[in-house]
Amino acid sequence: MPAVAQAPSIPGLEPYGILSPTLGLKDDLEALLLKDGYLTGPLDDTVDVFYRQGAIERAKKRLEEFTQSFPDNVLLIDQFYKRDQTFKLMFGTKRDLAYRDDANNRMVYVTPKWSTGVIMVTNASLKVYGGTLIDHCDTDPVAWVDDTGGQVTVSRETTIKQENTASVKLAFAAGAGTGLVAHHVISSINLTAVDSIGCWIRSSVALSAGDFKLLLDDTAACTSPLESIDIPAISADTWTWVNVAIATPANLTAVVAVGLNQVVDKGAFDLYLDFIVGGDWTDQLNAADFLTIGTTYSTADTWYEVASVQNDTELTLTAVYAGSTAYQQAYQARQTYTGTATDYWRSVTFELTDEWIATNGVDNPIAYPGSGQAATLAGAPKTRQLTVYEGYLVFGDVTDAGNRFPQRLQWPNHATTTGWATGDSGNLTIDGIGILTGFAKLQGFLLAFSERAIDKLWLVTGTTVFEKKRAVDDLGCFAPNSIIQTNEGVYFWAPDNTFRFFTGFTWESISGRMETFLKNLHPDYEANMQSLYNEEFDLCVWAVPSSASTGRLDTVLIYDPAEDTWAVMDLDVVSLGSYQIETAFTWNTLPYGTWDTWPWEKWDTRMGLENAPIDLLGAYDGQVYRLFGSDTDDGAAYTAKFALPVDLGGKKAPHLKKRVLFVDIFAMNEGNGTLAFNLSPDYEGYQALGSVSLSGSPSILRQRIAVDVSFFNAILQGYGTTRFRFLGIVFWAVPSGWR
Repeated sequence: MPAVAQAPSIPGLEPYGILSPTLGLKDDLEALLLKDGYLTGPLDDTVDVFYRQGAIERAKKRLEEFTQSFPDNVLLIDQFYKRDQTFKLMFGTKRDLAYRDDANNRMVYVTPKWSTGVIMVTNASLKVYGGTLIDHCDTDPVAWVDDTGGQVTVSRETTIKQENTASVKLAFAAGAGTGLVAHHVISSINLTAVDSIGCWIRSSVALSAGDFKLLLDDTAACTSPLESIDIPAISADTWTWVNVAIATPANLTAVVAVGLNQVVDKGAFDLYLDFIVGGDWTDQLNAADFLTIGTTYSTADTWYEVASVQNDTELTLTAVYAGSTAYQQAYQARQTYTGTATDYWRSVTFELTDEWIATNGVDNPIAYPGSGQAATLAGAPKTRQLTVYEGYLVFGDVTDAGNRFPQRLQWPNHATTTGWATGDSGNLTIDGIGILTGFAKLQGFLLAFSERAIDKLWLVTGTTVFEKKRAVDDLGCFAPNSIIQTNEGVYFWAPDNTFRFFTGFTWESISGRMETFLKNLHPDYEANMQSLYNEEFDLCVWAVPSSASTGRLDTVLIYDPAEDTWAVMDLDVVSLGSYQIETAFTWNTLPYGTWDTWPWEKWDTRMGLENAPIDLLGAYDGQVYRLFGSDTDDGAAYTAKFALPVDLGGKKAPHLKKRVLFVDIFAMNEGNGTLAFNLSPDYEGYQALGSVSLSGSPSILRQRIAVDVSFFNAILQGYGTTRFRFLGIVFWAVPSGWR
């Protein structure tokens, strides 16, 4: 290790350092330990650095993990493991649930789907029409039949048409009269699931409501219709989409004919029909749902958001359809969820049934079995919190039959997710005041956190199922997603603006060094804070809203329990999570050369995955990034900076003004880049001190900067835009006025 350099021979010149002891730099020099001098907190002094392994290290920021993104912020990142060792990386946004399809580089939606029937949509249009196809009106030769004895001429019209290749033209003579004028025999179709009939109609004369009726029949002649539906008024010579309600859908189990009945004799004129469908969009779709003609039901498809549902067979999009005009085309619609941008999802894997269970506190809880679409969890109440404990799915803060019970725990029958009124299903209520905010497991107990208490629960026999005991009174968890569970204890954000560590017996604050910063977190958004446990470096990570937040979690805090130090990152984060990268080791990529270095019992399990786990963050652009992933922030340079107090004499010397003539900088060799320094003499504002190179031959670089600055006390700030690991500084100073 490099020894501290000797200064020039100047009377009274003495060294004083702020040095890391880890790499042997402190020696016998009077010095403050680097860890003790490291200041955390204010973003204008210290940001985007860690104190780790004896050095102040520039923190890495975001790296794009997946090229595919979502239309909304990612509110949940979770990994769903199944008993067969397969797994999926799951995501939740305010409107969707999805999983990562790594092989095809896309996110596949598990949001419920509606894809019944076909649609027509034209390029540059906001309108979509469709449903279960009854009659496309394109048949050649003509399939419609005149029922007037020659007073209506039926033909296939290829010029005056609205959809695809042709329409049906009905040329009425003056003697057509009233009653059944034409019909079409179709293949038998079940229309019991539709509520309305939609179609295009055009007439050479204006029609009043009820002048014509559309008929549906289960006999080919259409003489005894099951439905006889009034057609609304339409203007002359204008294609008009009409949507007419079915009176009794349950009767339409086998419709084999469509007909047209003239109620009011309109004389001689021409009438055209095109694209007759049956629909139920009013019941199935809503504004903010999505529509695609794509086939993968994923982010690789082009999706169009629904602005409004006019009726069962007509939609309006928020943006014009940019694809090629599509006729009688299959489609997929995402029946999105109704949460807001801060209705965070919570999720668990229930291993006994191989299901992934999730809730956003607004919609009904869902169950996803690993394939197909997510579905409502049958019989379950709405809930804001959930966990799994000893074979039970446990909900907390539930809403049942429209009534909210914020302190209630509720569970279904043992080893099931649906038996909410059978077997040993039941509920209990936490005593006291405050909403139940989350769960954790510690020392065999289930911990139930509320805003003002922590309760321990355990399993008992008989009808009681769970017994409970108050562990902490008058202090609980305020932010549900701030809870971090470790083997040693549980970290959480408390209502007194502190981070606490609960060991099962004590609940001391760990955030004394951050007290000033934490007291100024924005009170309107602090309950939204998110957390992550970084297994690689044993770090607790929280995304929090600073006092300047406008609704975003705009700051990341990192706590190192081993060093008892904090770091602050200037980073916007919606959600945090981790996963094991999808690529598995194969025989020719295994990183072990001999059997005695083999760490696993099996090579083809989830333990044999590369680079696990990876920490991820969901951003406010719908993108998912790797946290601590790059020396740039999504490709952009950023300045990391740290601050140290300069109290020459270690608070033991007289309070004299000092004159610093030289500084020796110690840093690890990074191969490139520079590290610059500012000094704030007596806290009167920063002035440039100089910079050093981070490249050279030894592993630890020592470089000298000649300065001339006087102060009683000062703040030293180091900063850089490339990777650095700062080990310490030695000041060479004389009492002010000596030379």
